[in-house]
Amino acid sequence: MGNPLNTGLPPPQAARSGDAIGDARFFPESANGVTTSEGAEWLRTGLAVPAANYPVAANLEHLKVIGVPVTNATTVVVTQVADNGAGTIVAAYGDPNNVLVSTDYGASWNTVAHNCSGNNATAVVWTGNRFIVGTMSMAASRLAYSMTGTTFIAGGNGPAGTHTGFTMRAAWNGAVALFVLQSSAPTSCACTTVDGITVTIRNLPAALGAQPAIACGGGMFFVLQGSATAYTTPDGFNFTGRILPGPAYQIAYLNGLWLILSGSVYYTTLDAVAYVPRSFPVVGAYTGGSSGRLSFDANRIYLGVLNHAVVLWTIDGVFWRLRWVSQKPANNAVWHVHSGRWLLSSVGGGATILRMQDFMNADYVGTGQTCYADGAGSAASASPMYVRLK
Repeated sequence: MGNPLNTGLPPPQAARSGDAIGDARFFPESANGVTTSEGAEWLRTGLAVPAANYPVAANLEHLKVIGVPVTNATTVVVTQVADNGAGTIVAAYGDPNNVLVSTDYGASWNTVAHNCSGNNATAVVWTGNRFIVGTMSMAASRLAYSMTGTTFIAGGNGPAGTHTGFTMRAAWNGAVALFVLQSSAPTSCACTTVDGITVTIRNLPAALGAQPAIACGGGMFFVLQGSATAYTTPDGFNFTGRILPGPAYQIAYLNGLWLILSGSVYYTTLDAVAYVPRSFPVVGAYTGGSSGRLSFDANRIYLGVLNHAVVLWTIDGVFWRLRWVSQKPANNAVWHVHSGRWLLSSVGGGATILRMQDFMNADYVGTGQTCYADGAGSAASASPMYVRLK
């Protein structure tokens, strides 16, 4: 069976020269663009041009490029993002004073005080009627809440203990929010709340000894901690220990399927009991443990990759495609995809935020900028290959 993501694509458009729109060709020692005597237009690989000028090319999956830069002057390392579905997005990025907020569908961004002074904001959820932000220090934690995202009120206190900084994460299951963080004791690793005001400290079976990752799907929370031991809970109170096939760093959920990242491979499971080992259909430079960044929404699972202008995506956890991004992330950073509409810098810091009309529609056409596998990813390749746009 072929990749289902390849279905529904328009057939190649034959040109008078015999080449088709979307084909690649070698033009040695040429400029960024080449127009042949027949009027065919070719673009050098690693470049992109506005999609509106090339409607046929914009419908070809391998030429779609996403991401329009928007106004933001603040360098961030995004840890979690939430939005209310009505244009307001809140991003936590470990700042002791602020979160990053847009109220115009990501067209512009500003810092907003979370009002939990001295605590770093690293977690955020949208509950359906308010944003709840999780903040923490090395000894304490506190939640803040906002109905609008424009003004936050300091709420209830979370777990106190010997914490590891910047590790709080959260998820919402439709009824309650569960916040987890790395700490020295099982009594100081988790809390639940429905409003950010009344907070209940929860006990885990054991302390979370490393950076936790959390996701919720089908009414169940799934908590990882960088080892082969994980926990599930339907309510943030009753926890069940799970044994994974290997150390697990990140997790996503889509249509009944859990996807767990473990180094350069991943596992899928329907029940947190039986796991299917899988591998990505690309070279190792695109994937790996903490260098990639998993995110998900109701339609897709995404994986941003270190130093590359590309996002991997899947609709079933098995078959993957690449989506080109209009620019590389900042050095030693990855693109974090949120709701198929925004890309923010994660793992490493970056000020650029990219906005897209929709993940499945091209903002530009061409190919993403490739780079040598030099660790930092700072050197762009200089391939003289060209793709046909018209």
